[in-house]
Amino acid sequence: MVDQKKQPKSEPATQQKTDPKGHGRRQFRKNNYKGEGEKKKDPDAIPILKYGPSNNFMVFKEALSKRALVDFGKLGKLIKLGYIPLPDQPDRDSYALDDDPDGINKLDYLKDMKRYRKEVAELKRDGPKLYGLILKYLSDESLDAIQKRGGMVYGRS
Repeated sequence: MVDQKKQPKSEPATQQKTDPKGHGRRQFRKNNYKGEGEKKKDPDAIPILKYGPSNNFMVFKEALSKRALVDFGKLGKLIKLGYIPLPDQPDRDSYALDDDPDGINKLDYLKDMKRYRKEVAELKRDGPKLYGLILKYLSDESLDAIQKRGGMVYGRS
């Protein structure tokens, strides 16, 4: 038996593959090639906050708010609301602890109190992280303005 090697068929020059606009294959690849330095812009990227009359505060605030909600949950609401929405502390009187012979209401109260304390602890724990995220996206001019007004900026060289 003779070993036959398959050789690729060459296309005639008149039947060269083309893109929808009728350009040759090489032209199509060349025009649609994106260089290594070109990257798609991240729609969720937080811009650096510019200081001054031509600032980008609203764009910055919206992007920061989205990121903070994803990363920090309820604490992230601070950016839009302007305050930290604290969870409601369980009201001891609403559990009727005096009229609870089996202790079920007491267990419910303790469970809800534990959940409340855990949420408050998370807010306290994540506060410095959110502060760090905000500082990360402030321009040098914005940081200087904060310091001039008496604000504290940590971790600045």
